[in-house]
Amino acid sequence: MTPLQWALTVQLALYGVAVVAAAFCIVRAVGLQRRVSSQGAGPEWWHGAEARAAVAYALRPLWWAIGALVVGALAPRLMGALHG
Repeated sequence: MTPLQWALTVQLALYGVAVVAAAFCIVRAVGLQRRVSSQGAGPEWWHGAEARAAVAYALRPLWWAIGALVVGALAPRLMGALHG
């Protein structure tokens, strides 16, 4: 396997990780929306520490997706620089 083929394989794998992480983010966001709708406190619920932790928990996979996309986009260049 040539370095370029290996880099493209890594890139494809990282794009797959990004898709899975985005799906997790969507699932967590839907769960957060259901939790908010079941709260009787109204908009004040968003001002507490519990809300901040819930939002951070829901969005953490999004950061993994962004990181995977950036590294995936740079993988062919990095592999080319290392082996070229």
